[in-house]
Amino acid sequence: MGGRRDQPGKALVIGSGIGGLSTAILLAKLNYQVTVIEGNAHPGGLMRGYCRQGVECPVGIHYVGALGEGEPLRRMLNCLGVGSRIPAERLGRGGAIDRYLFDDAFSFFLPEGMDAFEEQLRLSFPKEQGPISAVMAGLREIAARMYRLDVICSAEGILFDLQYLEALEERLVRLGCSPRLRAVLGVATTLMDVSPVECPVFYHHVALVSLLFSSWRLACDSSHLVDAFVNRLRELGGTILSGDPVKGIRMREKRVSGVLLQSGRELNAPLIVAAIHPRIVLNLLGEQDIRPAFRERILQLQDTAGVFAVHLGVDAGRHPPWPYNVYRLHNDDAGGIGEGAFYQLRRGSGETNLLTLMTHSFPGEWRDWEGTTSGQRGSDYEEAKERKAEIMLEEASRLCGPFSGLKKLDVYTPLTLRDWGHTPYGSAYGVRRSTRQLLPLISLQRPAAAGLYLAGQNAWAPGIIGTVMGSYQVVKSIVGFRRFQEELIRGSELEGP
Repeated sequence: MGGRRDQPGKALVIGSGIGGLSTAILLAKLNYQVTVIEGNAHPGGLMRGYCRQGVECPVGIHYVGALGEGEPLRRMLNCLGVGSRIPAERLGRGGAIDRYLFDDAFSFFLPEGMDAFEEQLRLSFPKEQGPISAVMAGLREIAARMYRLDVICSAEGILFDLQYLEALEERLVRLGCSPRLRAVLGVATTLMDVSPVECPVFYHHVALVSLLFSSWRLACDSSHLVDAFVNRLRELGGTILSGDPVKGIRMREKRVSGVLLQSGRELNAPLIVAAIHPRIVLNLLGEQDIRPAFRERILQLQDTAGVFAVHLGVDAGRHPPWPYNVYRLHNDDAGGIGEGAFYQLRRGSGETNLLTLMTHSFPGEWRDWEGTTSGQRGSDYEEAKERKAEIMLEEASRLCGPFSGLKKLDVYTPLTLRDWGHTPYGSAYGVRRSTRQLLPLISLQRPAAAGLYLAGQNAWAPGIIGTVMGSYQVVKSIVGFRRFQEELIRGSELEGP
């Protein structure tokens, strides 16, 4: 598909989040004539934040891992040509990346680095040296494979063995980890809204290891981040069409032939990459266009929860940015983790810094307004948001002390994410990475129809590193390993430092 460099092919990418733009850049580097189609007025998807009272409020990117020199995400971004264009500041200057605060007054500080993490575990759990050694052996193995970018640089694209597909909780219980140690290790699964009882070890290890490599916050507005990707794509000859959503995917002789836009415009191409939720893809196809078994698997997939977020301004002089994040965690005696909250205090604008409070939120909580659109949900909805925001702020103040110069900037719910990101039910992390639906998850990594591929966090792996890694994977699937190796890997940073 696509030919050599003297015979470029056309490609359409639906969705301009980090997965769609990364995929588009890679195809453009391979000399495809790429057009990215974004239904919203501006590209960027959940990368793009918004401004309230002069303060930038992030939506989808609060911190990222493995962005240090020579680390996996940095090398992938450098290969795209955007790494040097994204200013970032390193977390952990105070010794911790994340602070875990549990119900029973136990706390654990997650440090940067594999050795520091192991040392912290051994100090915190002195009677569990054997289980800790076993856990660390698995983490180090996955870290080595991630560092080498095996999933990208090998023909097979396998990052893990079958042993890493068992549930994290099952693995930790078998190793003899105590409930409290299981709770500490299980926090990384909350980043994906998956319980340790059903989160495959592989996904847990990738999420945790990427943060242990190094953790970073953006030192720029989200528009700067989006522009880094958009400008790079345009430098390579790519095009972005915004504000005209895809109405349907066209098929001819059982393979894709192009798309029909809401405006009535048609775009033709023999290759389409859909970096959007799989169920949205189904809505763009006729029932006869896709295999019944594939359709059924997608329809059965369960999604992660949405997010309820409160953005607040605080006095910058009294409240400098925290060099770490705070997780407020509700745990039980068996090591289970219930719904908690995420707190972040970051640099804002002028005399105001940004305090963000976030928690998972499920569709049923906002069912009374699910048929409405943003800005038209009425006073009852606003009052429900305010009540929940006040409860979250009260708990944050009890844990972190009172906040000076407090002013409410914005509150959003899963319905906001649904309308903003065009995801069913406002899911924040896409398809749930669960041991209960591994077969459908693997199906998403195969072409949905001839010439139609899926990308983004739903298709491959959640998080920034998983999404970008998935972009490389889907391009490798499109062009074949030999061309991928010759024209993208060889001589690039992907081969390793």
